Order: sequence, then C-alpha cells, then structure tokens
Amino acid sequence: MRILLPVLGVFIVILAAAGLYLFKLGLDDYMASQSIASVPVAAPAGWAAQPYDTAQGEVITGTVLMPSAVGGSTTNDILLAFESAVAGDDDGVVHAFARGDERIVLRMRVAPLIKQRLSLKQRMGIEEVTEQEALGTVLGAVDGVSFVIMPQVSAVMGQPLPVPVDYRHITASIGDPKVAETIEVAVLTNSSDAAIAAVIGGLDIAALNEKLPTPSDAITPQAGFVAARQQPLSDVPPPPSAPYRAHRMLETASFDTLNADILGLIRAGDIVTMADLQVVYPKLDGILLEVLQLLDGGGPENFARYYATVLSKSGRSWNNYEYYVLSEIAKAGTSQASLADYLSNGYDIAPEVMALVQRLPETSPEGPGQVPEAEAATTPVVTPNGQNRIGTGGCTLQAGVRRCVVGSD
Repeated sequence: MRILLPVLGVFIVILAAAGLYLFKLGLDDYMASQSIASVPVAAPAGWAAQPYDTAQGEVITGTVLMPSAVGGSTTNDILLAFESAVAGDDDGVVHAFARGDERIVLRMRVAPLIKQRLSLKQRMGIEEVTEQEALGTVLGAVDGVSFVIMPQVSAVMGQPLPVPVDYRHITASIGDPKVAETIEVAVLTNSSDAAIAAVIGGLDIAALNEKLPTPSDAITPQAGFVAARQQPLSDVPPPPSAPYRAHRMLETASFDTLNADILGLIRAGDIVTMADLQVVYPKLDGILLEVLQLLDGGGPENFARYYATVLSKSGRSWNNYEYYVLSEIAKAGTSQASLADYLSNGYDIAPEVMALVQRLPETSPEGPGQVPEAEAATTPVVTPNGQNRIGTGGCTLQAGVRRCVVGSD
C-alpha cells in the first residue's frame, strides 16, 4: 500500500499534465482558427507567393530599414509595421508576392478601438463641423471596402517638406475605427494597378470580417473588386512621378537658380502642368527641356513649346506669320485645331515651324491645367474620417502655392 500511493500520485500528476497539454492544444487550435492568419490569401495567376522578409520591403521602397528609428520617416514606419505584423503583434500577418522585379506585400492586423477625445464643444453637445483635407485617391473597393492610394511622399524628421517616394502604399479598413476593433489592410508595392487589383480582389473580406469581435455590417459580400474609375486598369507599373523625378534631379545634379526653383515647385506638387508653370513664369526661355518634360507627362507637346521659345529668340529673321505661330505654340493650351484656321490661309511658314505645330495636341484641353470634366467628376478621394468624396479637380496657383478645393459638402 505504501508503494501504491506514490505510484498513484505520479499517475495523477501525469494525467493532469496530459489533460492540461490537450487543453492547451485545443485552445491553440481555437485561437488559430479565430486569427486572421487562418484566412487564406492566394497568389494571383503568374505570381509566386513568398515568405516576407525585410529585404522585400527595402527593395520596394528603396530604403534600408532602421529598426530603432521609430518616427524617423513615414517610409521607415511603414517597414516597421510590416516587421511587427510578421512577429505576430496585434494578430498580424504578412503575405508577399513576386513576379520578376515586381513586388506586392500585403499586411493585415487587428487594430484596437481607440476612443477619440471629445472637444469642449462636443462635450457641451454642440455639433462641430470641421473641413477635412483629402488624404488619398481610391483605387477601388473590394466587397464595399475602399482601398486608398496614399500620397507618394514620406515625412522625414528634420526636413521641412515631405520627400517624394517611388513606391505606393495602399490602405483599407474593415469596420469602423470609431465604433469597434477593425482589421487594417496595407499594401506596399512597385507593381501595376491591375496586379494590385488581382491581389486585393482575392481577399475574403467576409471571412476576415467574421474574425472581428464586432463584425461590420457595411460590407457587401460577393461584390468583388470594383475599380473607382470606369476604365481598364493598367498592367504596367506606373513610371516615377514628376515630384519624385524632380527630387532625384535636385539630389543628383546642379541647376541654375531659375531651374532649381522650378524643380523645387514641381517636387512640392505646386507645379503640375505647363499652365501652372506659365502662371508662375509666363516666359519659357531659360527653362531646360528636361525640366519641362516633367510636366503633363512630358511628350511632344512640351518639346514643341520649348523649341518654339528657343527658335523665336534665336536671332533668325522670322516673318510676321512665323513669329506669330511660334508665339502661339509657346502658350499653354494651344492645339493644332486652334491654329488650323490661321494656317489654312497659305502663309509662308518655314517647315521647321510647321513641324512644331504637328507636335501639339490635336485639340485643346477643356481648361488650362485641369483634368477633363468627365474624369474629374469621377475621381474619388478619401478624407480622414474614411468617407469617400468626389473631387472637382479645381486647383489654382497663388504665389507659387497650389491651392485645391476638393468636394463640395
């Protein structure tokens, strides 16, 4: 009997340990099934799924991660967020996809509810209306959840202005962050709109929504990806933006004061079009062609306006007809159609001048420095409260500063 009691005690301990182990296994399985990591994310056709590592984020952003530099720059903080998700913080998960030199990395995490502090007016029951600035443009929606392309800039500690970047950061939120926990989705990529749509379009938004303690009723299951604009999505990665190219030019070469100032305004987004430039600097003489090629997507039109200015001031003896045509070519908004009646009179005009006319657009835009009305009316933007709003595209340049009014509510 004295021998049996210790044996029985050991047996009971073993049995309890086994029960605890089995309970833990069951709990782990349950917790895993409730995690957003349990929702599969498939690679699009032609893409390879890969485990995420730091190097992939660094390749996309062209920036080396500084683990200790929290708040050092927007780019570094984005990379740190991906590192945190890989570590499993806040029920986070990262999926990475590659095709040649193109990369798409997708991060998801459960974001806790953060109650916003009420202002004095709100505590007194007074409705407070504040005008909100647009944060980005909507690429499209998946099951009713908007995916927003954030501005391509990075705030850098110690620098007065944001620095343009050559990657795209796209964000979405499943649920309302003002009401309950949400699932944050972020995409970091150097790829095309079509490829991004293929990745996010494959997300099971409904399954992710069910992982929330308080599922959102704002999603529309089975709706799939719906592009914000009614036009085919490009399957080619976008070229570097004009602000980014201007930034790189200023970083890698020296320019005279005039061209350096113009490049600075392009880098800041204050000059976007040739019309913007001619508001600030009506004459094109002295401006380098490589600077003009940053505006309006570059192309033959800017080439024509540049060389029209060069030829008109070259000292060559132009007749009145040629000089008039050259001066018109140099103006923003002039098109082949606007010169057609004048040229139909059979005036003696040199072939090189006529060659510049052929480089102009066939018709004039609807307004100098503005997007066409049909396009502007369907360009969604997103505001800080997560609501979509329609941009009017109305921007003016005042004292070298681009001022835009977005929305009308």
